[in-house]
Amino acid sequence: MTKIVDIKNLKVNEVDMFLKQKMQEVGIDSQELARRLKVSPVTTYRWEKGERKISVEQSILIAEILKCEPENILFADKKIDTLELHGYAEDYIVRKLHKKNYRKIIIPGGFYTPQTKAIQFYAPGREAHNEIHLFERGGTTDYDYNGFSEDAINSTCYVEPTEKARKKGCRDVICLIEIDKSQTTFRLNLLHPETKKPISKIATNVDPRDIKIAAPRKMTFFESYNKYKPGRLPSNKINPFK
Repeated sequence: MTKIVDIKNLKVNEVDMFLKQKMQEVGIDSQELARRLKVSPVTTYRWEKGERKISVEQSILIAEILKCEPENILFADKKIDTLELHGYAEDYIVRKLHKKNYRKIIIPGGFYTPQTKAIQFYAPGREAHNEIHLFERGGTTDYDYNGFSEDAINSTCYVEPTEKARKKGCRDVICLIEIDKSQTTFRLNLLHPETKKPISKIATNVDPRDIKIAAPRKMTFFESYNKYKPGRLPSNKINPFK
């Protein structure tokens, strides 16, 4: 069922946060955006400050300039600075923590959404030990996150199989997703991120419909970050993935 969003009830501050972030990524300010849209700089300044709502027609033009989808401009995801850690990975196989071991973690930068998946790597004796990896599929909400998306191709992703695929032996994994070019139909190979070999015996010729979630990796940071207070960014402890 499609969720109906009431534009009148949309929180403007969530939209202007997204707008500011995208303008910074593209490298333009409110005056340059106004010039390209052929509107008054006062208009774009008010958008950026959250003092004025953006119309549907304007969102289409803005999205072309900022290289995103119009719905991202109109219905920006809520940003968060903490989330709950539910899983860990051993050799890229993901396992669920017992509920009593769930814990809150601080997210560097505080710009992820409630749909962000946090996985802690467990690799004693290795540099990756106690790293926390964040996975997020762009432009998603709590009602359309499920299903395979092509933004996961050629990316290291957190992957959950459908219930049907679980019955075949599929498991939650972190893997590199590539198109299986040996097949005439659209199929995928799920590869070990380090060896680039199939992560399991059933990880080739995978039907995308058997994937419930495929969320690309966005960032990794060390557990020691959480010794700091929100707002204090120990940049030497953070390694963003592009």
